[in-house]
Amino acid sequence: MNPRQRVLAAVKGEEVWPVPVDLFESGLHPQIRAGLQAHYHHDPEDFEALLHALRAEFRWAAARYIGPPLEEVPGAVAQYPFTKVTRSIWGTWAGIETYSDIFERPLSSVDTVAEVEAYSWPDPDWLDYHNLGWQGKMFTIADWANQAADYARIVGGWNPVFSRIMELYGMETGLLNLALRPDLIHATVAQI
Repeated sequence: MNPRQRVLAAVKGEEVWPVPVDLFESGLHPQIRAGLQAHYHHDPEDFEALLHALRAEFRWAAARYIGPPLEEVPGAVAQYPFTKVTRSIWGTWAGIETYSDIFERPLSSVDTVAEVEAYSWPDPDWLDYHNLGWQGKMFTIADWANQAADYARIVGGWNPVFSRIMELYGMETGLLNLALRPDLIHATVAQI
């Protein structure tokens, strides 16, 4: 079985050994990546060889952002894997410790479903779905799909709905709304 077949079998509930594994969005902290590439005697530019050595059976990509410029915070120190701190397409901050309630949360004070629906949600046209970013490079979707044909392919990046809700409301307000205001959470999920 190739990696894609193994992952699909596991998703179907079939017994697969060894269990399919992944590296989070096909990424590693630069220091860990450098150490592993040195350990395996790989060219530092050949990340695919490292993914293969670690038996990563998924390949990730994301659509290219082509929307309006994102607000940047000059001089802010970004946390890995980000290279700068910006306001994301969701109106939240990207590149910083995102679960902290010390940062402005765009939905933290909404009280009605109408306010949730009136929020400035991202426009799908802000993304170019024909070109995908993968391992710091851009590919047409067809080229990427061909290159990753034997792997379980994921497009869109990591961000579960729960995480998005907490980024929009803040952790405390988000958790309270899950328990006390499910109408707001349902309206938010419908937009996500």
